[in-house]
Amino acid sequence: DVVVDLSDQSTNKLNSLSSCLQQIKAKFSEKASPRSSTKFTSSSLKASGSDSDISRHVSKIPVTLLPVGESGGRQHDRLLRLVQTLQSMATKTNRQLIDVTPNDRISDLWNSLESVLQQLKCFLADGGDETDTKEDGDDSNSSLGLESSTTRSQTALMSVLNRLLPVIEAFFLVHTSDLLVQKAKTSSKISSPIRKADDSAETEAPPSSASPLAASAGGVQDVANSLAASPGYRYRVTEEYMRNNISLFEDAGSSSNDDRVAFASSSSASLSTLPIALRKSVSLSKAPSMKKILSSAGLSKGQRLLSFVTAHKGVLNLLIKAKPGLLETSLAGLIRITQLRPFIMFDNKRKYFFTQLKRVNSATNSSRRSLHLQIRRNQVFEDAFNQLRARTPDEMKGRLQVNFYGEEGVDAGGLTREWYLILSREIFNPNYALFTAAVDGATFQPNPLSMINTNHLDYFKFVGRVIGKAICDGQLMDAHFTRSFYKHVLGMPVDFSDIEATEPEYGKILKQILITPLEHLMMDLTFSAEIQKFGRTEVMDLIPDGRNIAVTDENKAEYVRLVAHHRMTTAIRSQIDSFLTGFYDIVPPELISIFSPAELELLICGLPDVNVEELQSNTEYHQYKPTDPVIVWFWEVVKAFNREERASFLQFVTGTSKVPLGGFANLQGMRGNQRFSIHRAYGDPGLLPSAHTCFNQLDLPQYTSREQLREKLVTAISEGAEGFGFA
Repeated sequence: DVVVDLSDQSTNKLNSLSSCLQQIKAKFSEKASPRSSTKFTSSSLKASGSDSDISRHVSKIPVTLLPVGESGGRQHDRLLRLVQTLQSMATKTNRQLIDVTPNDRISDLWNSLESVLQQLKCFLADGGDETDTKEDGDDSNSSLGLESSTTRSQTALMSVLNRLLPVIEAFFLVHTSDLLVQKAKTSSKISSPIRKADDSAETEAPPSSASPLAASAGGVQDVANSLAASPGYRYRVTEEYMRNNISLFEDAGSSSNDDRVAFASSSSASLSTLPIALRKSVSLSKAPSMKKILSSAGLSKGQRLLSFVTAHKGVLNLLIKAKPGLLETSLAGLIRITQLRPFIMFDNKRKYFFTQLKRVNSATNSSRRSLHLQIRRNQVFEDAFNQLRARTPDEMKGRLQVNFYGEEGVDAGGLTREWYLILSREIFNPNYALFTAAVDGATFQPNPLSMINTNHLDYFKFVGRVIGKAICDGQLMDAHFTRSFYKHVLGMPVDFSDIEATEPEYGKILKQILITPLEHLMMDLTFSAEIQKFGRTEVMDLIPDGRNIAVTDENKAEYVRLVAHHRMTTAIRSQIDSFLTGFYDIVPPELISIFSPAELELLICGLPDVNVEELQSNTEYHQYKPTDPVIVWFWEVVKAFNREERASFLQFVTGTSKVPLGGFANLQGMRGNQRFSIHRAYGDPGLLPSAHTCFNQLDLPQYTSREQLREKLVTAISEGAEGFGFA
C-alpha cells in the first residue's frame, strides 16, 4: 500500500508536468515563427525518434519556459528510496523484487513517465530550424543518436531531468534488478565446473549434445548451433564475463550486440522481397529474432524495458553523460544487458570502459615498473617482439618508455606514439605473412597460410598484446581489421554475409546457392570444403564424414553457414586464438564486449579527419545529377555531421573509418581504385539508404524533403551498420 500511495503521488506530479509541457509547447508554437523553410515538426520527430534532432533544438526554447518547478522532487525521491529498500529486502530473503512490488498496480506510473518524456522530447524539438548546426570539424564528444547541446540549454534540460531521474531509476530497478541478480547466480553455477580462462584448455569448444551424423536427415541445424563456440570461447564462460553479458530474453543470448530493435521494422520491410532461404541467412534483418522475442509469452516486462530504452535513448544518454556512475548503479542494466547496450552512445561507453579498466588495473597493480624498450628503427617489430614476449600480463601494463638506438630523444610521450605508429604498419608487413588485405586494400584479416612463418602464433599473441596495450594507454594505431575479425574479438557470431566484405565474389556464389535450386546450378556439393596449401588441394569435412553427405535444397542454408564459418573462423582459428590470448592478457573480454565492431575500430584507430568537400569532389552519380535536390540535401546533411558521425558514415559506405592515403581520389574497392558513388534507389521512397561496401556505393532513395533524408540517413548509419546484405 505504501508503494502504491507513493506511486500515485509521483504519477499525479508527472501528469501535472505533462499537462504543463503541453500548454507551454502550444503557447510557444503560436508565438514562434519559422526562421527558414526547412523545419522539423514535432510529429515527424515523434515518428522518427531522432534524439540528435531533439537536443539540436533545445537552445531554441527560452530557458524560462522549462517547467522545472512542476517536475516534482521529493515525491520521486521517496519512491526511489522505497524501491531500493524493497530490493535490498528481496535480496536478503532470496526473493525477487517483483514478488514484493505490486507492479500491476503501479503501471500507471510508468505510463505517465513515458508520456512526460515524450512530451519533453517534442517540447524540446520545436521552435528552431534544422540548419543551425555546429561548425565543421568540431571535435565534440557526441555521437549518433545524441548531439551535444549548449551549456545553457543542457543546464535547463538537466534541471528537469534531474528531478525526473529518481522515477527513471525506479523504473530500471523494477525492470532489471531481478534479471541481473538471477543471471549472476546462474553464471556462478554454470561457470564453476569449467576451468578458468587462464588454465590451458586444449579444446575450446563446449561438448555438443547433438550427433552430426544425423545431418543427412536435417540434423545439420544442430551442428550449426554448436558454432556458438567461437574462438576465445573459454574466456566467455567465466563468471565475470557471464555476469556482465546478460541476455534480456532466454533465447537471444547469441544475438549480443547485433540486435538493433529500432532498426528491425525498417530492415524487415526492405528484405521482404528476398527469397526465403536468403532472408533466413542475411544478418541485416534482425526482424526474425525480434519477432520471436516480441511474440514470446511472459516477457512483457522485458518488452517494456526494450521499448522504453529505444524511445528515450537520447534522454538516457544525457543523464549518463552528466552522471557516468549511473551505469554502475541503477542503470547498470543498460551496459550489462546485451540488447540494451547498442543504445548507449560511444562516448558514454568509452568513459565507462576506461573507468572500469583503470579500476581493474589498480586492483592488480602491485609495484609495476616501467617498460624500457631499446628499438632499432630498421628492426622495430623484431626488437619489440623479443623484448616484450617474455613479459607477464601484469608487467605489460606498466608505463612504456621507448628509445631509438643512436638518437638522443627522451621519451615524454612522443617517442611512444611514434613507436605505436611504426609498429602498426609493420604488423601488416607482407614479409611476416601474418595478415592479408581484404578487397578494399584498407582492412586486414589473419592469413590462413601464416604458418610459413615458424613463429606466427607467437607473433599473433604479441600483436594482440600490443593492440590491447595501445587501447589501455590511450594510444591510437593505424590498424584496421575486417568486420568479421572485430566480431571475433568481441565474441560475436559471424555469418556468411560477413564474407561480402572480404570475398565478394565468393559471397555472390553463396547467394546463388541460396536463391537458386541446386539442379539448375548443376552443382554437386557435399558438406566439405577444399583448401589450398602451398599448391596442394586438401578436402576438409565441415561435419563428420561431410564429404559423403550431399547438400540439398533443404539443407543448403546450413551448408552456407558452415562453409562461411570455415572460411572466416576454422581456417584461421589458431591465429585468432593466439591473438585473443594476447589481447585478453591486457583487456578483459567482459569489458571490451560492450562495444560494436564499428566502435571497436574507433577505439583502436580513433576518429578520422573526414574531409567532406574532398569526398564530394570525388563522387560519381548514377541516375542522379549533382544539382538534384536530393543530392544537394545529402551533402548539406553530411557536412553538418560532427566528427563521430562522419566516421560512422564512412564506415557505413566503405566498411572502414580509414581515410585512404592520398585522399578519397585513391579510395579502393573490389575493382581496384573505385570512387564513392551514389545510385538512385527505386521503389518505396520510405526505405532506408543502403550501402555496398565492396563498391563504395550508396543507394539513396529519392526523398521528398531534407529532414526526411537526414532522418533516414542517421537511422541507417547508426542502426544499420551492424550487418551486411548482398549487392
